[in-house]
Amino acid sequence: MKMLNITELAALGKRPEYGATGASLWTDPWIAKQMLAAHLDPEIDAASRTPQVIDASVEQIMKVIEPEPGQELLDLGCGPGLWCSRFHQRGLEVTGVDMSANSLAWARDEAVRVGMDIRYICSDYLKLEMEEQVDIITLIYYDLGALLPNARDLVLDKIAELLKPGGHLVFDVLSVQEKRREAESWELAPGAGFWRPQAHLTLSAAYHYPKQNAWLDQHVVLEESGAATVYRTWDHLYTLEKIEELLANRGLEVCWAGEDLTGTPLKADSPSLAIIAKK
Repeated sequence: MKMLNITELAALGKRPEYGATGASLWTDPWIAKQMLAAHLDPEIDAASRTPQVIDASVEQIMKVIEPEPGQELLDLGCGPGLWCSRFHQRGLEVTGVDMSANSLAWARDEAVRVGMDIRYICSDYLKLEMEEQVDIITLIYYDLGALLPNARDLVLDKIAELLKPGGHLVFDVLSVQEKRREAESWELAPGAGFWRPQAHLTLSAAYHYPKQNAWLDQHVVLEESGAATVYRTWDHLYTLEKIEELLANRGLEVCWAGEDLTGTPLKADSPSLAIIAKK
């Protein structure tokens, strides 16, 4: 966070170089509360899929993988445990990893409330240290595409190490057929809003990086004090062929692909790719 003058504000209005990073969305206490509320709202899929979509996705995943009771599942980026609880109900031993302490606190409380033995680890999964291997790893809601190439490769390497022989990786990404437009906008919150508990102005922009098949969502949050914080989130778009290449380089092979994890068949113009791969 820094104090901003007009010259710096003008600079922030320009397209940053590919790979630019910003402040963390996941560890800010106020934003974490708003993210948790979005996760738990059953009417929207801003942070988590709706309950109906999660249920249908778990059904499809179980149908494809056919896991044995007691097999171990690791959910990377688990949020408040909405997927973890459903996999546990299907007889799996579940560990969830997320860097949001706020979401994990809710997940742990909910697990105790309903009597589910689910292990939750507060960690950036890029830095996760685990010695034991697992049978299934999930990385759901376009998390892989949010990673820059170096981080993506690190995560895939780690996943390949953590999977047992014959284990499965479940994930989804946006495809190169996903459509959106570059845009700029601003929003004034006279009081508490998503980004801050007090009045603030948000300058938002979506930038396309065609060479990298990537989009950047950038939000510059300005406070009355003059403080400014920049948040940046990336989306990388993939072809099935690129996904197959990335997995093959790590000893994994696609055993099922669809448009989404509910089982929608993959089409030439599908805006997303859902993948189940086997080691």
